[in-house]
Amino acid sequence: MKKTLLVLTVITSLAIAFSSCKRKDTTGLLIPKDAAIAVHINSASLLSKLSWEEIKISNWFQKLQQENPDSLLREFLSDPAGKGIDMKSDFVLFATIRTNGAYLVANGKLKDDAAFTSFCKKVIPDGSLTQEGTFSFISHQDQGAVVWNKERYAIVINLPGISKGRSFENESPAPEYKSITADSLKIYGKKVLSLSNTETLGTDEHFADLIHEPGDIHYWQDIGKLYAGYGEMGQLLSMMKLSSFVEGNKFAMTVNFENGKILMSGKQYHGEAMAKLLKKYPFKPVDASLVKRLPTDNVMAAFAINFQPEFITALLKAAGIDGLINLFLEKSKFKLEDITKANKGQVLFALTGFDTKKVIDSQSAAPGKKPELRSYEEKVPKFIIANAINDKEAFERLFSFFKESDGKIERLSSGYTFRMKDDWFAAGDSANVAAFLSGNTNSVPFSDFISGHPFGGFIDFQKIIDQVPETEVKDSSKTVFLNASKNMWQNVIMNGGDFSKGAVSFSIEINLVNKESNSLKQLNQYLDQISKAYQDHLAGVAEKTERVEAKTK
Repeated sequence: MKKTLLVLTVITSLAIAFSSCKRKDTTGLLIPKDAAIAVHINSASLLSKLSWEEIKISNWFQKLQQENPDSLLREFLSDPAGKGIDMKSDFVLFATIRTNGAYLVANGKLKDDAAFTSFCKKVIPDGSLTQEGTFSFISHQDQGAVVWNKERYAIVINLPGISKGRSFENESPAPEYKSITADSLKIYGKKVLSLSNTETLGTDEHFADLIHEPGDIHYWQDIGKLYAGYGEMGQLLSMMKLSSFVEGNKFAMTVNFENGKILMSGKQYHGEAMAKLLKKYPFKPVDASLVKRLPTDNVMAAFAINFQPEFITALLKAAGIDGLINLFLEKSKFKLEDITKANKGQVLFALTGFDTKKVIDSQSAAPGKKPELRSYEEKVPKFIIANAINDKEAFERLFSFFKESDGKIERLSSGYTFRMKDDWFAAGDSANVAAFLSGNTNSVPFSDFISGHPFGGFIDFQKIIDQVPETEVKDSSKTVFLNASKNMWQNVIMNGGDFSKGAVSFSIEINLVNKESNSLKQLNQYLDQISKAYQDHLAGVAEKTERVEAKTK
């Protein structure tokens, strides 16, 4: 008896241990594990920053309503809450790939299932409303179905265009490729609403980390599952030995609308193959002293990266295309390793403005006549590209090879300078090249933002907008657009590339001119101004056309 009790105790303990090891979802979102793409909308957070009433009175929304031929959709957009939907609950949109297509599903919570039922009958008047236990169903042929109970709803749309059953575009569909039925859509919708907390995407710790990150919008993409839906792509990746780099590759991003800025941050998770390379050849932080060699006030855009060239070589070898590249380089007596040897992997690019250049060329003329000369002005960019040299002799041989290759470099480099000094190669307009190679440092305001990480970038929207000449602004709508953009967008700063725990992180900060108001509210007002200006422009064109037509009659 004691032995029996002991055995039962051990079995029970093992069962409890096994069940506790099975990860449970803590997100509360009904998204299946096999979803390839998922978007989570934090409705309560978004509506606290921009109410539905503010959206409804905006010009762009009213125009959308007027031009929408679907009266039921107009009715829904005018008052979603009145149709039974809980506007302050989480809303999700996801896609799952199946053998003969894909499902696109939107789901959320209901506040009034009776009101929702009534609206569904109006939306699909020719659909038959059926019930199965606590679930209600209505479908529109084989294109889509709506499934709901007292608490939640799921809208399931059939996407037959994505298929694993086809290998190439010109191939006929595989035998199993067939249109999904309305009953299948209903069954899938019910399955989604019945998911347990061990069957959802929230059991993926990376996805759970994403959802628990404070944010207005969360975006998730499982690249391995996504490309599995494209037979042609999957076959190509396998042929190039790249499928191992796609497996386990997941992208997670959080978007936040804050006062005066839009923040985006996230991680690119990698599978075992890519993670192994990133651990062996880690990217290095960009040095702030490099960025400070740029001009102080003239930078319109700048990007810097610092990586180990050996990483690229190892990646190409793992992909199985190093032989093809070496075959291409064979005539020049180069190998892939020579390119790695020549470079350190630290690269800087900056756009600092435009110069006006007078161009004179000849136009073709009729037989027997001399060609006519014409002159015009064109804008040429002022820029700097700087590349850190590891082995000067190897780099000189490499650059000579590209210069002699069909003369393409010579044609492209007209008016620009190429110089090497110490362990740097610089290309661009002469002033930028001379300034960079001088080694002088400046007080560059964004240097701290884009240095300290393997990758950094900066774009000054104000300077870019100022480059639009007044002569090109020929109507009032363009003037409104430029003025609205000038008053809206300031700059964007980005950095990333740090690798930790199997993921590469990144951060993007879009800064607005107005620092006091929430960026979502400002974005709505910005769209409103542009929409109204465009409508006024179209009305003006129509009026002008009517006057011309009236005169010709």
